[in-house]
Formats: sequence, structure tokens, C-alpha cells
Amino acid sequence: MPAWWSRDNPVDWVAGSSPDTSFKAVETVLRCPSVDGVIMMSIMPALRLERLSASADEAARQRWANNLVPAVISAMERFNNLADKYQKPVVVASEQMFADAIQETRINYALGQQNLVCYHMPHQAAVVLSGLASYREYLERSGKQE
Repeated sequence: MPAWWSRDNPVDWVAGSSPDTSFKAVETVLRCPSVDGVIMMSIMPALRLERLSASADEAARQRWANNLVPAVISAMERFNNLADKYQKPVVVASEQMFADAIQETRINYALGQQNLVCYHMPHQAAVVLSGLASYREYLERSGKQE
């Protein structure tokens, strides 16, 4: 990890993140035995999208928009694969991904079609992670298997 990477909770690698470093950072945290789950804030660094300059023409903007939904699906699948690999939840909350309302609806629909979810607000992700922790405690107390 880069020198500026925070080794405390919350982990914040601030600048220089890319799709590869985003997934490596989440995996590094998941490998830690004292970590029970991860809330990933902002999916944008994990997306494999071309950089879009402020001066981009309409064709470039449309190309970028067309690639947004598949990029979100791919990133969420990778986070789910990490969660499965380490048997720890990865809950994602992200901003609106620079999308308009129509594109945001397309993203949410595509995620739902794949049984994936990306929460819009951090508190929603925290509630989900808290619910998962409570459920785990319930299973342990009751002696039930997952």
C-alpha cells in the first residue's frame, strides 16, 4: 500500500486510488483476523472507466455513460467475490456516480437483476452491516448453522 495509506479505522487511501488498488485495499482489510466486515465508501475508484475530461465532446460523454452500468456491475461482482472468499460482508455505499436520474435508475435496475445492491448513503450501509452482525450473533446464541 502507498505511504499515505491509513492503517487505522477507517482505512482511507485518499488519493491515487485505481480499480486495482481499490480491490487490493479491500482484500488486505478482509484478510485481517480482527476485521469482521467492510463498508466500502464510493464505488467510483473501483470502476474501470476511461477518464472523462471536462471538455469532452458529446460522443465521449455518451460512450462513458454507456460503459457506466457494466462497470458498476463488474465492480460489485468483484466485491461480492472478495466477500465470499473471506466469508466477510462487503457492503458498498456510493454517491450517484456522476449519473443523471435516468442513468441512476438503469444502474439500480441492473444491480437488482444481478441480485446486487449499492446503497446511496453511508448510514444505510452501516445499518445493513449492523443487521448482519446482529444476525450472526443470533445464530451463534441459538446454535443454528447459517
